[in-house]
Amino acid sequence: MNIPRNEYPRPNFKRNNWINLNGEWDFEFDDANLGEKEKWFLGKQFSRRILVPFCYQSKLSGIGDRSVHDIVWYHRKININKNDKRIFINFGAVDYFTKLYINGNFVGSHKGGHIAFRFDITDFLNDGENDLYLRVEDRSFDCTQPRGKQTWKADNFACWYTRTTGIWQTVWLENLDDFHLERVKITPDIDDRTIEVEAYFNNILENGLLEVEISFEGKMIKKFWTEIKQKREKFILDVCDDNAQFKIYYWSPEEPKLYDIKFRIIHNGNIKDEVESYFGMRKISIRDGKILLNNKEYYQKLILDQGYYGDGLLTAPSDEWFVEDIKK
Repeated sequence: MNIPRNEYPRPNFKRNNWINLNGEWDFEFDDANLGEKEKWFLGKQFSRRILVPFCYQSKLSGIGDRSVHDIVWYHRKININKNDKRIFINFGAVDYFTKLYINGNFVGSHKGGHIAFRFDITDFLNDGENDLYLRVEDRSFDCTQPRGKQTWKADNFACWYTRTTGIWQTVWLENLDDFHLERVKITPDIDDRTIEVEAYFNNILENGLLEVEISFEGKMIKKFWTEIKQKREKFILDVCDDNAQFKIYYWSPEEPKLYDIKFRIIHNGNIKDEVESYFGMRKISIRDGKILLNNKEYYQKLILDQGYYGDGLLTAPSDEWFVEDIKK
């Protein structure tokens, strides 16, 4: 079958070596909260199937049950060829309290329904077939739990909508070196025609170098190297290009021009990690009570968008739904 949302799920921090785990998973409701007591994670056979990353309340999940089930379980098998890399499992979002078990072992937990998270699962894996179980708890009527626009009553009312329980964003695996990038933050400064880069690493590697390559529409703008001396490196890069009318290419809704940027960690001539991202040169400011974009007054005509996507609920079935939002 076709895997839903099969594109790389993190376009501003993209790696090439990854495996999408969306698709059909085994699934079970646990209304009596028996799963952990009965150790379902040791090999329980589930009675349902669900299409990840859609929550069970949505039609696209294949279940479409909007009644209350505060505890749910997922299961699937994954085949792994172990090597000298670390293996991470990433979850785009799971609502709300997640516990992960692999091959009968507790790996870790996470609280938060709208935040991406990951686990290093290397030491829990066998070479070959592995069993992955996920327990998710989502208290439907608990108003102390962050809910977004999800109703805390039995039915939808006013502007409070259908609940989202369990996995609702992409799940994927990545092979990473012992030393790798964890995240980057890019802040543009159009007045100085520079960007400030903050790169965060999981560790410090002696004699490690970070290579940064900036391009625009395939044309190289800048190449830069810096020694990695700490877990957070911060530096400023000039992005001037004599071919651009004002030395830089501005981003605006009418002309959403983006620069490509690539990060490589190099050690003894070998690439340890490589990440692709992008940024736009734009500035938002306020002057005399008016909003300015790139130092010019900018009138905004806006709509209220609730962020629900038909039969997928909080999960957009495809990127075309985002495109329609942006056009509106």
